[in-house]
Amino acid sequence: MVRTNTVVEPGADAAVVRIKGTQKALALKVDGNGRYCSLDPRRGAMLAVAEAARNLVVTGAEPVAVTDCLNFGNPEKPEVMGEFSEVIDGLAEACRVFGTPVTGGNVSFYNETLGRSIFPTPVIGMIGLIEDVDRVMHAAFRAQGRAVVLLGRDPARSVGPEEMDRLCAAFGSSEYMKVRNGTLSGEPPQIDLEFEKRVQDCCRELIGGGVVESAHDVAEGGLLTAILESCFAGDEGLGVRLEVETRLPIEIALFGEMPSRIVFSLEEKKLAPGREIASKYGLALPQVGTTRKDWVDVVSDKKTVLHCRAEELKTVWQSGLARQLESPAPPSGSP
Repeated sequence: MVRTNTVVEPGADAAVVRIKGTQKALALKVDGNGRYCSLDPRRGAMLAVAEAARNLVVTGAEPVAVTDCLNFGNPEKPEVMGEFSEVIDGLAEACRVFGTPVTGGNVSFYNETLGRSIFPTPVIGMIGLIEDVDRVMHAAFRAQGRAVVLLGRDPARSVGPEEMDRLCAAFGSSEYMKVRNGTLSGEPPQIDLEFEKRVQDCCRELIGGGVVESAHDVAEGGLLTAILESCFAGDEGLGVRLEVETRLPIEIALFGEMPSRIVFSLEEKKLAPGREIASKYGLALPQVGTTRKDWVDVVSDKKTVLHCRAEELKTVWQSGLARQLESPAPPSGSP
């Protein structure tokens, strides 16, 4: 937070800083996911670039450039150098799609303890340009009675056997499985970079057209986590009623980390113009919930799977680090 230049305070999808003397602002984001890269370095790197761009786009920014910090173990080991090479290829492929040249960066090798390497971890720093600082978008839901809609892939509604297998395999790499079971397995989520770019372009048009009141990307923790973060980000004590129609296991539908998804809230009367914009990009904008006062309800196949006060969930969310510091150390050799 620098003097009077901060537009969006810490804790949002990206930092936003005004350029004094103009109507423009800069959005900045640093992102990375070593879990994904440990399972598939190339795809993990593409996911890191895509998520950094998505975090800028939901503020209303157009991504323009990248810097990176590439962190690896001992490059004299063939498997580490192989990870490094795959990550470079993944970064290059994604940056070409998003039109974000890599302007600089650094590489850190030999990150090992007792001969054991860290996860291959490319950290992406990305900057974006907002043309009108008065149109900066925030993640927080603003009022009750607003439609909550999802832009991008929605495999919960229609999924075939092959995609079901892929989603189940990808769930092994999720934050849910890491926290709940202490495991890491399977593969990172699949990503179609061209589809991701369409989602991001559509998002910017929805924001620029004044259609939506909030925007927040779906990333670590999945759909339910993203929606709850939008509830918690404001001061209105808002909750949500989320209705999930799915053939997936409910844990995957709520906590799966499929990319290329953005959650918006908007007035009901803005649904039609929002869907008209989405259709230009070959996308749908289904309503998945409604904001409400105080309570969070999650309903799946007409059964309530979560009913809780929003404030109670927010307290749990805010105290996560303190609880981790108080918990006993994991067994030696555990993830």
